[in-house]
Amino acid sequence: MNDKNITVYKILAWIGIILMGVASFLACLGNTPAMVTAGNVILILSIIITTWGFTYWRP
Repeated sequence: MNDKNITVYKILAWIGIILMGVASFLACLGNTPAMVTAGNVILILSIIITTWGFTYWRP
């Protein structure tokens, strides 16, 4: 794999980690059931994105 592809997966891994932090706060501190559900959905997506990024980029 070339360096450009590694950079893309590195960015995906970091985006997934940041989304995971934001989504966990939203899921825990949401005032309405819709906010909690949105936090849970974003949390699941962030786990998928992070896994995808770390599958190809291993620090």
